Amino acid sequence: MLKRIVSLLVVVMAASLLALPALSAPPAGKDNKAGPAASCRQAAAQTAKTFRQTQRDARKAFHAQQKAAREAFKAATPAPTEAQLKTFHDGQTAARKAFHDAAKTARETFRDSQQTARAACKALHA
Repeated sequence: MLKRIVSLLVVVMAASLLALPALSAPPAGKDNKAGPAASCRQAAAQTAKTFRQTQRDARKAFHAQQKAAREAFKAATPAPTEAQLKTFHDGQTAARKAFHDAAKTARETFRDSQQTARAACKALHA
């Protein structure tokens, strides 16, 4: 379960990072009257919006998975022992910690890439 959560977050992060070059290209059919710096800033803003949405979707999927695991545990063990409860709770806690750590790493990586993109936009404007 932990591997599935981490792999889901990695896929979401990779998809958002792969979308960055496609979003930074100017529209094919329109004149780019705003200038390269403005379109660069727009692309960075759109990338941030996409990243936030993917993070939100990953968080919702994670919570749904945690809830499904909890329901499955309750269905499989109608009268769990203290040891079974502790084991399940520890597993849920470890999965939650791994998810939050992976999300934090993704946020930090994205923040660094956004700072680089903003610096590139400033260089276009100067």
